[in-house]
Amino acid sequence: MQRGSVKKACLLKKIACFALSTAVAIGTGLVSLADGDKPITVKINTGKEIKAISPYIYGANYTSDLDDATVLSLYAGGEEYTAYDWESNYSNSGNSGGNKNGTLLVDDKSALGTPAYVVEALAAKAAQNGAEYTLAMLQNADYVAYGRAGEVNPPTPESHSGWNILSFRKGSGYLLNPDKSDGYVYIDEYVNYLVNKFGKANTLSGINGYTFGSNYDKIAESFSYIRADEPTCEELVARAAEFGEAVKSVDSYAEVFGPSFSSVEALYRRNFEEEWSEGGYRWFLDYYLDGLHDASVAKNSRLLDVLDIHYLSENSTNECVGVWECTDITHEGCNEKRIQAPRTLWDSTYAETSNLGANMRYFLPVIPTLTASINEYYPGTRLSFSEYSFGGGNHISGGLATADALGIFADNGVYFAALKEIKPTDLYYKAALNLYTNYDGKGSSYGDFSVSSECSDNETASVHAAISDKSATTLTIVLLNKSAEERKMNVYVTTDTQYQSLVSYVFDGNSSEITMGKGLEQMSSPSFAYSVPAYSAVMVVLKSENSEYPPEDSEPAETDIIGDESPIVSEISVYTTATAEPVSEETTVPDIVTTPRESETIPVPPGQENTPPMLLKVAAIIFAVLLALAVIILFRPEWERLFRRRKR
Repeated sequence: MQRGSVKKACLLKKIACFALSTAVAIGTGLVSLADGDKPITVKINTGKEIKAISPYIYGANYTSDLDDATVLSLYAGGEEYTAYDWESNYSNSGNSGGNKNGTLLVDDKSALGTPAYVVEALAAKAAQNGAEYTLAMLQNADYVAYGRAGEVNPPTPESHSGWNILSFRKGSGYLLNPDKSDGYVYIDEYVNYLVNKFGKANTLSGINGYTFGSNYDKIAESFSYIRADEPTCEELVARAAEFGEAVKSVDSYAEVFGPSFSSVEALYRRNFEEEWSEGGYRWFLDYYLDGLHDASVAKNSRLLDVLDIHYLSENSTNECVGVWECTDITHEGCNEKRIQAPRTLWDSTYAETSNLGANMRYFLPVIPTLTASINEYYPGTRLSFSEYSFGGGNHISGGLATADALGIFADNGVYFAALKEIKPTDLYYKAALNLYTNYDGKGSSYGDFSVSSECSDNETASVHAAISDKSATTLTIVLLNKSAEERKMNVYVTTDTQYQSLVSYVFDGNSSEITMGKGLEQMSSPSFAYSVPAYSAVMVVLKSENSEYPPEDSEPAETDIIGDESPIVSEISVYTTATAEPVSEETTVPDIVTTPRESETIPVPPGQENTPPMLLKVAAIIFAVLLALAVIILFRPEWERLFRRRKR
């Protein structure tokens, strides 16, 4: 063969390989897009996994902006409360603020002389917003700030100007006008003051729970003036027991929370592994729970009611901080990580990108692991996340993550949860809370009992379901579409209840406002199909007899009204509740289709826009042409031989 012919053959082969690889890539993409069109299967059974839902999971820090938000619990606490002196209302800024004393926790300086101002503000905010549960952080540090603003020296027992010594027990002689000159602050006297001010925990106005400090696992790191070294494991258990005893001695109805560590990883205490592992424990948490259980038995009083930790999601991309800290709502990677982050709480198949995911993979998912430790070492202890956040409160990704987390808390029996902070701009945090606590603007809420729910694709969708009572007269279902495309969800409901109507409420990437979605006046089957818009959260409400549709006094948009002039339902095969398989076409179930409001579009993170149908057609044509070109070039020698034989 001549040199020119060889070069030509090599060039043709290269072109063929390029065409074939490109065709395969496009074909794979088309298959992926086709999979994206596959309906998501949702299964709900109102007779299985029935668990009471604590209303206290719908909470926030009391300093949050609560305008247009419905919360059922409030929390007063945080790292800035570590050195708070309830008698004088002074606090210390810690290492991050130059270890200065001040009154930053007091908004109304005229009330500076009122003891326990922050708890009084908590109680007032709870009454104003109808919160049913209040949780106040008490102090656990060795010293608290006192008396004067500005710089102070590290305290010692002999010299502690600008500080008071903290003690858990005074024991008697409690003062309602505390002595500010004795150099001491007492936790039991603090609780006694609050009981006299608001009543005991079992009264409507009483403070219901007290948490054992905040982030005490890193006290030396954050407040080195107060303590230069981290406490030992033995000391932590001893202090927690003494704290619980001090609270219970004054108010036996109050619930004690602890240890309120900064993260799940902090519950391991790697620097003290030699100490806690001597007893054969898997991690420090087991040592802690077992120690408090033994102390409670010895005192014949439960000294820890609720296991409490903080959970600020650090799921991240390689180039970004943890999602709870990421404020760049245009960051595609962070938005996606944020939406997926709640899966770490319950999903054993998900691996997040963070220190938690890398260092604690054998202790994940979070809630089942914590629950297992509780059941083994201190049964009956409840679970709390008094500070949690996934960030993105002003973006749909934060709304979806928070809505998912609330459903996960409900499904897994979490007792208390409070968003770390809600700023005025965090409208999607408010939307997520309201979806569960006030979805119709008239106080209608998610059910009181969680029931079995599952979906076929946990990456692109989430589902949570609850019934109003054990007879399941009302079924509420939260459907979350975590993808950039509208997804059809076939919802199969197994139930003994005959539901007669369906209504829905939606917020999406276009607006944090919860609006009325599509619905049905009459239902022949409890199962249905729903096309859920891209990046949206939907509350579906199925009601049995004696329910109105639409709800009384509601004013749905014209496109939502069911009637001959504006039909919104189409017919598909019904799904039986027993087998979740299509049955005869003679019976039908409505296919409820929701779409964005007219003249509006759903904004999605850059790079995740919906693929136009025309683009799919073009891609298919290119795929076919490239595949044909590759075949022609690769088999060219065979065809040439065939033609030569015919000529002969």
